[in-house]
Amino acid sequence: MIDIALASLHSAAGLGVAGNVAGHLEQAGEAADFANVVPTAAEAPKGMFPWYVPGRHGQLGVFPVTHDLLVLPDQPGVDLQIEPEVGLVARLGY
Repeated sequence: MIDIALASLHSAAGLGVAGNVAGHLEQAGEAADFANVVPTAAEAPKGMFPWYVPGRHGQLGVFPVTHDLLVLPDQPGVDLQIEPEVGLVARLGY
């Protein structure tokens, strides 16, 4: 494991993988959201989604990572699915 300054990640986009564990979408109550995805093996990922985009307006532009604070939404019916399984930091060039 390497130690990375949290502030250095503000310029990096954050992406997640949906359905990366067999049965996870069903357990999270999100299987219906992926009903139209071309069929793959049950344990295969179903898609990718952004959770942070630097410079973007709205929710995607808010850097959501911290090491000392957890703020939960004050809304009834919100079901958070916070379960990081792996992290990857990469520098891509074009």
